[in-house]
Amino acid sequence: MRHRSNQDKGAALIEFAILMPILVLLLLGIVEFGWGLAQQIDVRHKARETLRLAIVDEPQASIISRACENDIVDAPDITEILLETNVDPGTEAAVTVTANVEQITGLFSAFWGPMPTISSRVEGRVEQESTAFAAGSYTCP
Repeated sequence: MRHRSNQDKGAALIEFAILMPILVLLLLGIVEFGWGLAQQIDVRHKARETLRLAIVDEPQASIISRACENDIVDAPDITEILLETNVDPGTEAAVTVTANVEQITGLFSAFWGPMPTISSRVEGRVEQESTAFAAGSYTCP
């Protein structure tokens, strides 16, 4: 059996001290990426549900209030909802939802500055004539 000399006793501790910050940053990066991906899925779901409300001839005030609230899905901070449609049956309607990215750790805003926004655009066909829906850009309070 070989014995370590007194000079090698702290080598493992030094190696651990060098690698530990890199491993922690890697772990936090994986967590933040997963959280951002989940937020993108939530915004996409919010856009689909808002388009569904518009296509089935929901009143405009109800569409905007339900889209801005969290009763459809608990999405991040919605900053804008853009409704693009014609009221004629058979035409294409589109909804674009934009939201701010939220962070868990806040670590990466120190490196990249203000976080970007998430945007999702979905399209669908108007099945029946819409009576109370007007295209436009709306912001949530």
